[in-house]
Amino acid sequence: MENAVVNWFSQQGFSPVSIMQILFSLMISILFIQSGLDKVFNWQESGISTKATLKTPSSTARYLS
Repeated sequence: MENAVVNWFSQQGFSPVSIMQILFSLMISILFIQSGLDKVFNWQESGISTKATLKTPSSTARYLS
């Protein structure tokens, strides 16, 4: 059983390994872009608070060392 998409990719000169590399790179780039945008636009709701982090001595010592 042959697939039209697979045939088209093979006619364009893509190997199965290069197709997997492209798909993996695309997935990772979408993941990091989404994560970064989420941190930018939801920074108040994300639970990251520098004031609360710097109040505890152990976390302050961790950043200074």
